[in-house]
Amino acid sequence: MVWRFLISGVLSLTVALPLFFQTPQSIVPPTRVPSKHPDLSGTWVRIRENSNFFCDCLGGKTVPVFGKRMHISLDSTHFRVGHNPPLKELPLDGSEVHTGKFVERAFWEVDAATHADTLVWLTDYTDSKISHGGGPMVPAISEGSIRLWLDPDGSLFVRMNSLAWAKGSEKPDYPRGSDLETEMTYVREQPFRGLKKATIDFEITANSDVCALPLAMVSATVSRTLTDGKLAVVNAPGGSDTAAVHLTVHSSRRDLPNTQGPLTINTILCDSAVSIEITDEKSPPSLVYRHGQYLSLSAGNFYNGVLQEIENSLGKFTTAVGAVRLPN
Repeated sequence: MVWRFLISGVLSLTVALPLFFQTPQSIVPPTRVPSKHPDLSGTWVRIRENSNFFCDCLGGKTVPVFGKRMHISLDSTHFRVGHNPPLKELPLDGSEVHTGKFVERAFWEVDAATHADTLVWLTDYTDSKISHGGGPMVPAISEGSIRLWLDPDGSLFVRMNSLAWAKGSEKPDYPRGSDLETEMTYVREQPFRGLKKATIDFEITANSDVCALPLAMVSATVSRTLTDGKLAVVNAPGGSDTAAVHLTVHSSRRDLPNTQGPLTINTILCDSAVSIEITDEKSPPSLVYRHGQYLSLSAGNFYNGVLQEIENSLGKFTTAVGAVRLPN
């Protein structure tokens, strides 16, 4: 059946990590990247942030480099990033830059895990302090890395890892992912500027009634999420301030035999491909946002699981729209 509609960690560890805060550098006009590396230049807005720790960072009057909105400028030799000018600046040749007790360097590499061409920013700091289990702060050494890369849809990922240990002790050898980690996702600001309304177009298919989504439930979820994100749902395109939301859900039933002794019980699964593509109403239209996810859920969890995925992915879109409305 097919419907088509258009309707209008926490760790007990406190670390003073100046790594996450900007230091003044000279202001350099943004330039495009004349190289084979991905172009990260532009203004970005954050749509997601996940951390495996609580950081009571003492930043004083500094502003986090990777805030809700940030600016990146790249040329063939330098990397510049920050929330507001003056931007943090580093050479891209891997050479060490000494600022007080900081030693920083930046370079490009292909990440072994993601296989993405990644901009790496490393920082060593010899005057950190840590507290284990709520005890007194003791002098420490910290190492940090910040990795930036683009996913196939053009979103910018920023992953920050930090490791600190008491001075005079050996550097701990933790498995990857067990140190302090924050990961953020950004989208380019420009496509989200001025958006106030949205039209919605559904394409929902299923090869079984068991895996068929009720249109009313999908429509209510999408409309509520957009409205909560301060976007008015309209029935017809309204110009450059209107986004066109196209939601596709293709579902198919799969019977999974489960043999227990003399009995064989079939578990019914619903395999679903959920896709959201949002364009503007310009001529020709430009892609604003795209999200895709494959889900394999039991029939009993199918409705709630898919609706939650739709709500979460649209929530990232409305978060970006809200972020560009905020002052710098």
